[in-house]
Amino acid sequence: MKGFVNLSLGVNNHPWYSRGRLEPTRRIDMIIGLDFDDVLVDCQSAVQLFHNRRYGTALTRDDVHTYSLDMLWSCSRREMTKRIDEFFVSPEHEMLAPILGAVEAVRELQSRAEVVVITSRPSNTKPQTRACLMKYFPSLVDSICFARSDAHRDGSMTKRQLCHHLGVQVFVDDAIHYVENVAPVVSKALLFDAPWNYNSVLCQQNMHRVHSWNDILEVVRSI
Repeated sequence: MKGFVNLSLGVNNHPWYSRGRLEPTRRIDMIIGLDFDDVLVDCQSAVQLFHNRRYGTALTRDDVHTYSLDMLWSCSRREMTKRIDEFFVSPEHEMLAPILGAVEAVRELQSRAEVVVITSRPSNTKPQTRACLMKYFPSLVDSICFARSDAHRDGSMTKRQLCHHLGVQVFVDDAIHYVENVAPVVSKALLFDAPWNYNSVLCQQNMHRVHSWNDILEVVRSI
């Protein structure tokens, strides 16, 4: 499955596009959508290492109890965005490591289904993001969509719109607001357990909390 990255430039660029709508060129039994940061790779650990070095804090992943890093770092949202942009070109970003079990689990998922990465990273991070995928998940490097988000206006579609158009059945994300938003258009919306979503309430019947990649595999195997 090639060319997902072109979706950030518009639906018409996607190779599945035909007669005004997205449709597969071959039969697909299941499509699984995966977030990138803190689902495939341990981003928050690297972000806090960067922040400690650059801004003198002493934070770890376990200290992140909010999705809003401006609150954690006691800075404005504009300043937070600047710091995240700095992280994307930092040595810590180059050292991103996979979440435990992710590499092996993706290999099994791809034997059962089509897998696409759906990230809300801004499109100017494509080189770094693709380099990380090439290092740990080379089979996914051409299967990534950069979605539009509230933090930036890059991309032609939101995560929900991408999942709907691609026909995603199972979606995995660590951010409760994305899981809630995508849930109505997928069969299973999985919240990957993390300190910043410990208190999140799963308010729709097809939303489920998963604590590991083994849990994700169990959900997929049961479908």
